[in-house]
This record gives sequence, structure tokens and C-alpha cells, in this order.
Amino acid sequence: MDCFRLCGGTLFTLIVDAALSKPTKGELYAGAENLINDENMLTSLLRIAMPTLPAVSRDDAQNFKQCNVMQSRNLRMVNCEIGNALRDKMNSDYRTCFYEMSAYISKYIDTSLEKDQKLVKALLELIEQDQGILPEQPFRVCPNGKSLTKREMADVFVINFPAFLLGVLLFTLSEITDNRIGKDTYDVWCPASETKRTRRYYQGHMGEAINRTLIFDNSFELAADQEIELPATETLTGDSKKHPLPRVPAPENIVETERRYVNALLDVYREKTGEPDLSLDSLPSHPNLKDHLKRQRDDYYDAEMLRRGTRDIYSDDGEEYFNIFLDEVLTGVIDTYEADYPSGYARLGAVLTAASQTSTEKCVISRETLWVGNHEKKGACHILVNRQKLNGWV
Repeated sequence: MDCFRLCGGTLFTLIVDAALSKPTKGELYAGAENLINDENMLTSLLRIAMPTLPAVSRDDAQNFKQCNVMQSRNLRMVNCEIGNALRDKMNSDYRTCFYEMSAYISKYIDTSLEKDQKLVKALLELIEQDQGILPEQPFRVCPNGKSLTKREMADVFVINFPAFLLGVLLFTLSEITDNRIGKDTYDVWCPASETKRTRRYYQGHMGEAINRTLIFDNSFELAADQEIELPATETLTGDSKKHPLPRVPAPENIVETERRYVNALLDVYREKTGEPDLSLDSLPSHPNLKDHLKRQRDDYYDAEMLRRGTRDIYSDDGEEYFNIFLDEVLTGVIDTYEADYPSGYARLGAVLTAASQTSTEKCVISRETLWVGNHEKKGACHILVNRQKLNGWV
């Protein structure tokens, strides 16, 4: 086959593979209810979009999962009816959709064995492999209700599981008009048994090709916009230019907007320690590097505070002024960046030193305020990595 395909059936196949185990015979004898079956799981999933949807039959659930039908009138999927209902509900009441998906995960998905993480990685790889999905196709997978394109998802760093699963579900229900496109994919993943047993079990390996570090947010709490919030006691006015900006320490949890520059720093740390599998979780075993990362993140947030303050004070011209500041920093460090170094750690240190020594007087912010200092200039280097003006350090 040319490539694996994402559709409602293949998404549901992966969800079923991540499900909790069914009750044992002893538990059933003791009165436990068996909710872990295809018809219950699909009914509950689709009712996030359409609460009045009738219970899905076993045959309808099986045909949907096996991609045997183009559209299902029984499931009210003709002309993407249920997909449109989900889109309308997410547009008008995203919070409710988010919490209903969180409840679905708690009820059906086995997070104790990290099957949720396996499911996310499988979907990321499936989306990357699906040649029918264009690079600029948006997926509404951010916990603030915003979207990432397929191209951006290839670099996604922080995953909020309920928001991610909700966004992929919306895509399959609203953008895929022929569920049969996943038939070949299903047949490869779930080969038919030679015995009389009719149930076909997932035997695929999706997700194993996702090697980058991912941070999973399973708090099931709806995230606010990732914009930096100014301290409550500070209101920027024209008089604020006469004083340094308030410092905003980096939050404990790394957010989505940090993913690219933090990944670049992790590459440096892996090279320095000789540990190719070094991750954020294992970084505390290297206290010096843990402290180093904290300093870099604090500087990044200082630079982000500068961007926010410039935008607030200079209004429409603010973004232009901040971009001039970034260009000045880039011009000041690029020759240092492109020199030869024995390691990425050495290159990073040299560039940060060069940044702190770079004059940015061409920029209005530097001439008219006391906002630009060494922290902001160093943090600008990480913003340049985020914007791919600098291509990492190793």
C-alpha cells in the first residue's frame, strides 16, 4: 500500500487498542459491568458531538472500525452531520467538549500503562505518513482551542491529551467524507484470523518511529492562552519606559511555544553527557544542566516579556520594533554562531556571550526604554531558534 490513512475507522481502531482491560470473569460474576466494548466506546465518543445520538449497535461499530462503509446513516455521518455538530459545539462551547473528552479518557483509556502516550505517538506518526493530508491542514489540538498544521505537528513538543484527541476526532468526522479510505490500513493493522474467530486485533507498530522528546499533559485541566501575563501589580504605561521591565520567572511546566528551543537545548545536553536518550525527566540527574536550562528559560521569558511590553506600549508598531531588535541581535551573533566549535555547548556559550555584547541601539526599544539588558538579548537567541533563524546548536 502507498501509505497508511487516517479516518474515523483507523482513529477508532487505535483508541480501542488503548482501552482499559475488560473485567475478568470473576469480576463479572461479582457484578462488574462490562463497558469496554466497541459499541459502548463509539457511542460515548460520538455523543461528545451529539448527546442525543442513539446507542450504536455492535454491527455499526464493527463496520465503522473496519472502514467497511463510506458514510453511515445509522451513525448520522451522512454529509458529515456529526462532524459539523462537533465543530459547532467546539466553536460555541469548547470548554464543555474538552471536559467531556477528559471524562471519556478517564472512563475508557488505560493511562496507567501509558497507553495514552502510545496512542498519541501512533496518531502523530499516522498523520505524518498520510499523504492525503496536506502540510498546511489544521488540526485543532491545542488546549486553548487553537490549531496546529500538519507541518507544525511534526515538531510538537507538549501534548495535552484530551485536546489532542478531540482535535483529531474533529478532523476525521468533518474532513473525511469516505471512511473507506482507511480499509487497507485497517487490514494491515488487524489481519484476519485463519480461525473462525471474527474479532480482529490490532497488530500494528504505529508510533514507534516518533523518537523526539514529548511532554504529556494529562492534568485534564483546560489551558489558558500561552501569552505571558504581566504581574497583577504592574500596568505598563508610557512612564514604564523609565524603569526595567518586571522579571517573569519561567513557569514550572514547559509550554507549547517553548518546544523548538528547548529541544535544541536538549540536543546540546545529550551531546555533552554522551546520553542519547537524555530527556527532561532524566535531566535532574545532571544538576548543572538542570540549572543551565532554568537560566535559559528565564532569559527566554524575559525576551518574551520585552515583546509583550513593546506590543502593549507601541501598539501597531510594537511588533515591528521587536523584530528590529531581533534582527540586531541576529546580526551581532551570526558570525560567532557560524564559527567552528568542539561542541554544541561551546557554540551556545559563545553565541550567548556575543548576544550580551551586541549593541541594539538601532532599535527604538533600546533608545527609548530601560527594557533591554543581557537577559533579554540572551533570550532573543532562543526566540531566534524558535523562529528558525538559528538552526539549533549541535
